[in-house]
Formats: sequence, structure tokens, C-alpha cells
Amino acid sequence: MVPTKHGSSQRLSISSTISSSSSWASLSVLLLLAVVFTSWGGCSGVESVRCAGEAEAEDWYCPSDMLCHDTRRCVFPSDVEACEGLYDGESCTSPSVASGMCIDGVCAVIVDCGDGVVDVDLGEVCDDGNQVSGDGCSADCRSDETCGNGYVDFGVGERCDAGNLGGGTCASLGYSGGGTVVCNVYCQFDESDCHSICGNDEREPDEACDGGDLEGETCESLSLGAGVLECRSDCRHFDTSGCDIQAVCGNGSIEFPEVCDGNNVGGMTCEVRGLYPGVLACLPDCSEFDTSGCGGACGDGQINGPEVCDGATFGGDSCQTRGYYEGSLTCAIDCTTINGSDCSGLCGDGVCDSGFGETNTTCAVDCLVYDPISVGRHHSCAVVSDGTVRCWGMGANGRLGNGATVDSSVPVPVSGLTNAAFISAGGQHSCAISDNGAVWCWGMGDPGQLGNGSILDSSVPVPVSGLTNAVFIATADYHSCAVVSDGTAWCWGQGEYFGQLGNGETTNSSIPVQVSGLTNAVSISTGSSRSCAVTSSGAAWCWGNGGAGGLGNGGTADSYVPVPVSGLTNVVSISTGQSHSCAVTGSGTAWCWGVGENGRLGNGSTADSSVPVPVSGLTNVVFASAGMYHSCAVLSDGTAWCWGEGDNGRLGNGSTASSSVPVPVSGLTNTVAVFAGGWHSCALAGNGVAHCWGWGFRGRLGNGSTSDSYVPVPVNPPGAP
Repeated sequence: MVPTKHGSSQRLSISSTISSSSSWASLSVLLLLAVVFTSWGGCSGVESVRCAGEAEAEDWYCPSDMLCHDTRRCVFPSDVEACEGLYDGESCTSPSVASGMCIDGVCAVIVDCGDGVVDVDLGEVCDDGNQVSGDGCSADCRSDETCGNGYVDFGVGERCDAGNLGGGTCASLGYSGGGTVVCNVYCQFDESDCHSICGNDEREPDEACDGGDLEGETCESLSLGAGVLECRSDCRHFDTSGCDIQAVCGNGSIEFPEVCDGNNVGGMTCEVRGLYPGVLACLPDCSEFDTSGCGGACGDGQINGPEVCDGATFGGDSCQTRGYYEGSLTCAIDCTTINGSDCSGLCGDGVCDSGFGETNTTCAVDCLVYDPISVGRHHSCAVVSDGTVRCWGMGANGRLGNGATVDSSVPVPVSGLTNAAFISAGGQHSCAISDNGAVWCWGMGDPGQLGNGSILDSSVPVPVSGLTNAVFIATADYHSCAVVSDGTAWCWGQGEYFGQLGNGETTNSSIPVQVSGLTNAVSISTGSSRSCAVTSSGAAWCWGNGGAGGLGNGGTADSYVPVPVSGLTNVVSISTGQSHSCAVTGSGTAWCWGVGENGRLGNGSTADSSVPVPVSGLTNVVFASAGMYHSCAVLSDGTAWCWGEGDNGRLGNGSTASSSVPVPVSGLTNTVAVFAGGWHSCALAGNGVAHCWGWGFRGRLGNGSTSDSYVPVPVNPPGAP
């Protein structure tokens, strides 16, 4: 700007739209502007007024006895003389301004939010050297950003905060007609629902006057000469018809009581009026602004500008369109956010809600659960509540059963199985029992572990030859075994070297052969080169590789037929791993035998044992599982415990350290079964949710990742897309 020197005839230019300096009309418009700024911006009390910048973030504040200047300054109308003979930009002082600058002939106080100096007199409550919000001090230095915490901080200009009105009511604010006051996003009162009573001779906040209560105004005080000033019947305007000087609407000059005249809107804009951008005009009678050309406002029931909702208008959005069964949306007071907290009943919320009609078909993601589950060396499988089967992890040889040989880090459906009741995942293959007792296997076929008379791989289930009425199934690296309803046990696959098929021979078989001598078996388990079974009398029997005491009979010799495990009675379950086995008795104790390396026997030692040794510290055990180099168990309180090799976090306690005694698995409290696999473990909760932990390579954990996890992570639910 070219400097202008000011002489004795000064020009008070508060805004480029106001040209008169000393007339009452200009001053009245300025005062009106200050009132508008105050009501729109929500400043606190009468201490300051909010001045509107080009955008809301650029607003600033001035003390209530000063006026807003469009260069982000605050000015005193009485300080014109202070710039007598000075150029714009020169320093000035006055009785009102200790240090200012001449701006358009006015000695203006410089408001500098962001200069690092807290100008308390100008409404600043903080100044951190910038005009950025979110760092403890707001962009206008008017708030230390306590607004929104629910506590009314009067010290920083708050009159309310969220739902805390600080005792404020329409009545306490001076309204006699009732209504409800709310708190806006600036922590100031929104008085739009408060009502006054026009005609009670008491001027209320939204009235200019009321009957004989003119708030001390006269024709003379309004510079309308002599005469009688009265109040109009609407209490919103003075009746100046009795004054000597009358305003002329239509002459383009704003004269009291006009608020605008023709194209002269006194510097007002749609934005300053609290509306969205547009063209602000003047009504023909000059009594009010015509806002029809503005872009609307929050609260008008229409979605405009940046709004996403307005009142009860949500632009077609609803709880139902969001997938919920019932509830209603609410719109935030500033119309920028929609609250859906009242919405309820959603397919996908993890709860199968039959009250809303959710079933396995209508909401599979919530209603389908796993039961049971099985963990192999490199993959896992589970039966789903609808009778289908899911597998995940390594896909080589077709062991996932989905017709492919690729890995999957999320559960994939096994082809063709719709009525499965039991599942077992082995080293390179898997087997399932249908609810009619038929047995199906898939994956690696050599040397016959699929039991269909072939040694070829199959990526989809094939029926095991000759088996009917099966009630229990177990799979190992290269052989499989089953128990049928008559109590006999049958095995197929690799029998060479160790006699793990239990038929007295060391030959392989691609079809089931009967295990010698077992007539009352109730469950069976297979390890790398041995097998074990539990009979209805509670006895445990093992056969196959006896190295390191793996058969639990006190010796280390192999046996091609079942031999009794020493010292165990009342056995309720048994599990055979790579080179050790574990059993649970009816008294709730767990016992292990075989290779003790890495502490997998759980007795505080790493020594081998050819007879069962008690697992240290565990009572009320309901299930135990022996894996490749570690073991796990579930207690009656729903907690899970693991011991042995800890690499890759397979013990689930947040560590990779090995332990020769049980350590609790982190976070599991409702466990009904746990399985120790090759390098990972999985557990099933009572609600049918599965968790896995350990080595995540090739998708073993089923959570969509291939990363290791030292603590349980949820397996993707069976109904997930």
C-alpha cells in the first residue's frame, strides 16, 4: 500500500465497505458488526468479540470495547487523532493504545497470535509461537484446547463444554419464554432454541427493545434528532417514526435503523452471518439481510457445503443402510459428523443373534464357528459348525484339500465335505470323519497314508477304503489310524522300519489294516513313527518306534504290536508327537514320556524317560497335546499352558525361550482344546473362536499374515469373505 499522510480531516476506515468517518450511521454499523461477530463466533461473555477472517481458522478476537479491522487488527474509534500527521505503518500511541500502528488513519492495536507473547488484554489465553491447532494452543490463541473435555474452563473463555452447561439455562441467560440451551463446538452457548416474550416490557437478549424498555435509547442517542422513540410490536426493531430525522431506504446509505441498503450490506458476508458461502443481499425494506443467496447453514435441515448431515437429514444414510437391524443416527451439532452409536444388531459384530434372524446361511461370518480343530506340522484344519472343513498354511501336495497346492494364510474350504464331524491334520496330509462314519483323506499319498489303495497325492478328499462307522481319526507324517465303533483300531500308510501300523509287520499299506489285539479302543493318536491308543478300561497302549523310551513301557525297543504304557491307569486321552507322547488321567494329571530334549516332557528336566513322568505344577488338566518339540495342555479353568522348545514363540507366552516346565499361554481364558504342532500351536475357545501362535511362515497361523506371533492371534473366522 502506498503510504498516506493523514491531516486534520481524518478518515475512519474500519472496512473497505464503510466510507463515512464521523457519522452516527458508520458507527452504528460498526457496532452492529461487533455484535454480529460476537453472536456468530461464540466468544466468551462480554470480554471480547470474535472477528471473522477469510476462513474460520483465521478468525481473531478483540476486546469488547474495540472494533474489528479487516487487517486482523483491533481499533478504538476514538483514537483517530493519534495518527494526526503520520503515515500508515508508523507507530502511534494514544490514551487507549500504548503501542500501535497507524492503519487507515486509526491507531490500531496489533493482534499477533503466533508471536509467542500472550496478549491477555486482547483475548489471548495462550501463544505458542504459531497459528496451528492440535499442539496445545489453538490457531487463534483463544483456547488452550480444553474445549471438548467435558469440563467448563471459564478461565479460557468457555461457557460450557460438551454436555456440561455449567448451570446455564435459557432463563439464566435472560430469556423468559423457555427453551433449551445447548453447547456448541466452540464451548459457547447456542441460544437458538431460547425464546423471549415480546410485550412484557422487559428487553431480553434477542430483543432490541420491549414496550417501554428501550434500553436507554432515544432519538437523540441514535442521532435522529428530537422526538419520541418507541418499540415496534415485534420487539426486534425501534420505531423511529416519531424522530425528527428519518432513514431513507434505497439511497444506498445505511441509516439507522437500517441494517443494509440496496447493494450496501455493510461488509457483511454469508460466512459472517454463520452461513455457507454465497451472495448476501438486502431485503427491499432495508430491515434485514436477504440470505436466500447464501449456501445454507447447519440447522436448516438441509445438507449444504461441508455438512454430512443436518438435524434429521442424513442424505439417505441410516442404521439400516449401514447394515444394522435397528437404531437411529444422530447428527453432530456442527453437522460435520454422524453418530451411529445407537445402531444395533449387525451381521459381522461377532455375535450370532437369532433374535435378528441370523443363521449359518444369513450371517455366516457371525454364526459359523470352529469345532473341532487340529494342528499338523505345517498346516492346520478345523471342522465348521455347518459340517464343512477349513484348512490353512502350507498347501504342498494338496494337503489343504481345496483342489490346489498353494499356501493359504487364511482358512480355505476343503472341497466336497459338507457333513464332517472330526478332523486330523498330519505332516503332509489330512483326514476327516463324516457324520455317517466314513473317512476321507487328502494331501501326500506316498507311501499310502490316504488309505484309498493308491500312493498318489490328492488335492481333494478321497474315501478311505473299507472303513465304516469310524469314531476317531489320527494322522502323522506318513501314516494314519482310526478307531471304529466296535472298538477296533485300523492303520494305513508307512509301516516299514518301526511297525507303526501295529499289525505285527513292518510293511507299508495303502489300505487300512487292523491293529493287533485292540478290541476296546476309544481314541487313537499317531506320531512320526509310533502310534498310541486309549481303551475303554483307561489303559494306554503304544507301538512302533521305541527309541528314547517312546513307547513308555520302560524299554527302548521297537514293537510292531501294542504294548501297555507303564504305570498309567484311568487314562482319558493320549497324544503322540514327533518323539514323545503325553496322556491325561481322570484325576486331572498330565504325564509325558520319550525324548526330553528342550524340556518337552514338562518335568523340569531335559532328560529322556522311557516311562511316564508327571508334568510339573499342572492340576485339573482336561486335555494335553504333544507336538514336534513342545507340548501344551488345557486346564478346567480354561487356561492354556505350554512347555518345551520355544523358538518362533510356539509356547505363546510372548517369548522365544524354551521351558522345561509349563508356562501360561498369554490371554487365553476360555480354552476347551489346545494343539501343539510342528512349529506352531492353536487353541479352540468355548465360543468356537480359534487362535494360533508361533511360526507364521506359509500362513500357519491363519490370520492372513506370514509373520511369527509369540502370543495367540485369532484365526480368520470361517464365515469371513
